[in-house]
Amino acid sequence: MEFNLNYFERITDDALREEAVESFPSVVQKAWRRWVRAKRRDDPWVAISAAQGGISLCFSGLDQTPLLVASIPELKKLDDATKREEKRDENELYKLLIQKMPIDSNGELVF
Repeated sequence: MEFNLNYFERITDDALREEAVESFPSVVQKAWRRWVRAKRRDDPWVAISAAQGGISLCFSGLDQTPLLVASIPELKKLDDATKREEKRDENELYKLLIQKMPIDSNGELVF
């Protein structure tokens, strides 16, 4: 299991943040303190092994590969395609606006 230390950044009250940090396994507490000392420049992800309080669900014997790991590249492609489509739609609306708006001889919009 992996945990993102940025979670603690959402807690604005220092006392509550420290209480939250103390409620996690020692590996997370140490990683948090190390991350704060490094001025939050290091990787915020910390791995928690099963022996340290993390969990791992294995469905295929010794293979520890997460079940849906193969879908991550496809999700990235989908995200990229969505961004391209949004940009394409924006450009189409811009072209439509430019074609329909009256323009004077200097190329300026007439209002």
